[in-house]
Amino acid sequence: MDEDLNGYIIREHPFKEMKNEHVCDIYEALLEKIGHLQWWPADTPFEVVIGTILTQQTKWTNVEKAIEGLKKYDLIEPDKLARADLGLIEELVRGCGFYRQKAKRLRDIAGFFAREGMDNILSMPTTELRNLMLSLNGVGNETADSIVLYAADKPKFVIDAYTTRMMKCIGIEGNYMQLQEMFEKSLPEDVPLYKEYHALIVEYAKNYCGKKQCDDCVLTKGRGLKMEKETYLQIYQQVNTLEDIDILAIEFEESTGVIAAILNQKTVSKVKRKMGQLQNKAKNFRYLWEKGMTINTLAQNNDVPATLMASVIIKELGYSKKHVLKNLDTLDNRRLAIEIEDATNSDHFFSPKAHALQVIKGKMGEDIIGKWLDHHKLGYSTEEDLRELGMQKTPDFFLDKTLYVDGTEIEWIESKAMFGDEKEHTYYFKKQFQHYERDYGTGMVIYWYGHLDTIEFEGNLIRDHTFYMDLDAKIDAEIDELLSSTL
Repeated sequence: MDEDLNGYIIREHPFKEMKNEHVCDIYEALLEKIGHLQWWPADTPFEVVIGTILTQQTKWTNVEKAIEGLKKYDLIEPDKLARADLGLIEELVRGCGFYRQKAKRLRDIAGFFAREGMDNILSMPTTELRNLMLSLNGVGNETADSIVLYAADKPKFVIDAYTTRMMKCIGIEGNYMQLQEMFEKSLPEDVPLYKEYHALIVEYAKNYCGKKQCDDCVLTKGRGLKMEKETYLQIYQQVNTLEDIDILAIEFEESTGVIAAILNQKTVSKVKRKMGQLQNKAKNFRYLWEKGMTINTLAQNNDVPATLMASVIIKELGYSKKHVLKNLDTLDNRRLAIEIEDATNSDHFFSPKAHALQVIKGKMGEDIIGKWLDHHKLGYSTEEDLRELGMQKTPDFFLDKTLYVDGTEIEWIESKAMFGDEKEHTYYFKKQFQHYERDYGTGMVIYWYGHLDTIEFEGNLIRDHTFYMDLDAKIDAEIDELLSSTL
């Protein structure tokens, strides 16, 4: 962390505004993480051409198997492949998907290279060669540039789906030609560098982006776990019970804490919609209970948390909910006492235990931020300190000196042990965040369990647990404990 006369500076994300040096920084970061790869894996330039056709919309392992088969039948040279039986080629490349289409394209391209001469074609000037490749059936930008770079050894940076996805993760979006121009303008015109850089992107993306290992990503560290709206909606629709948490955590490669947070917020939202209906039916519920139906059964039949149904019954019987819950052992109605205990024990959302756990999670998040600030020797006032001064709207932390994160002035930090969806973010913006900005300046909201990529807080920052990772082993362990906690 740097310090100037006016405050503290954290250069959280070096690639936020892509500049020439940042393109080089990404290369160095990937190279340090993976090491040299020496791509493209091929023995001859024409084998590269074959690979560029076969790899379209399939895994490279499938391409390797297909090429092994072609080599076995001695079909790795243009003239031999051009004369080969189409049915045989189809059988050999079947595992690559769209095998009939790819087999025909392979034979057609082989014929073209056999007629025109491999050396004659690959010795053409870069732009002329690229345009010629694009004129061939089945050859698009990525395939053409792969042939130019890897088969002809000419400087053309390849943009593939991995590159596009990786750039999007660090806030850089553009079409194929725009991204290619960015890389080529930022890098020296160097064929080995272009090859190595593209290979590093592919290898890194397969191992991190494809497996959603965002916590360990060397590029997005500090940027956080923004969840795509489509993914969120799929999780939201499918998570309905505690049993769903572990299953969906594996399916969507998220922590159990993230799935649990979404389930909790879904349940709370559902209950809020049903409150009016429950209150209107309170007398009916009391009647059914007095006829022998248990509180848990009533809750299950009406799809509401058991503690909430217990509260309805308690109120209808003329008791004080607060008094009853604190004095179950002395309650004169033993059946009611037993059923309330059963209800609260089975309720992971609205019971006193559930509320206490949520308070613990909130305190854990605040403690982590406090330790992070202490580690950096950043002075601050807590929410309690501010209230003692008579402040009405108080963030969790008000900093003594301005903290600069990627150029944004941070005067306060608010901790939220939840997942930041649009509904929750809008609610807290109206209730808290806009008042903090008005009273204290711009700040940072921490959604510990991640947040949607659609939520915004203009002029302020939204981050998650990754912002505080990799500073101290003890802090990392506390973050892991927070993320693994469920309901």
